[in-house]
Amino acid sequence: MLNTLKKTRSATMRGLTLIEALLFLGIAAIVIVSAVAFYNNASNSSKMNQAQTQIQAYISGVKSLYASRDSYATVNNALIITAGKAPENAIRGTTGLRNPWGGGTTIAGANNYFEISMDTLADDVCTSILSTNMLDNGSIFRIAANSTAFTNGNSPDPAQAAAACTSATNNTITFRVR
Repeated sequence: MLNTLKKTRSATMRGLTLIEALLFLGIAAIVIVSAVAFYNNASNSSKMNQAQTQIQAYISGVKSLYASRDSYATVNNALIITAGKAPENAIRGTTGLRNPWGGGTTIAGANNYFEISMDTLADDVCTSILSTNMLDNGSIFRIAANSTAFTNGNSPDPAQAAAACTSATNNTITFRVR
């Protein structure tokens, strides 16, 4: 009788252990999926902040280099890197700059303005950058995403930004600065 009771208890405990194991695995899966989603959101937010910081660093750097000049025509990536005006996390070699998503950044000058272009941006990143009201910055007077341009007083709303960011992974945003 005692042996039968032990066998019954042992069988019951194995069944509970299996249910508990499945319950544990289910909860663990939910926790892992939540952690990955949280990490992706935090990572994207961090990259957006890095991009805005890079853009402001380029604007400040170029303006300080050209404070007593009438033209920005000679500004380029190599000059910004050599002059120490590029953020360390953006430098790629002696003439290359990269954005937080790994795409290229190009700084080019003209007579009365210079442009900062970031390429190889996903559509969600492109939409988020356009929607940050960077036209209210004061120095930036034009932003173009691919072939759609927005100028002072015409900051894009999220729907306009999404319509301008037409490529899934290869959008280019250009900031024109005076």
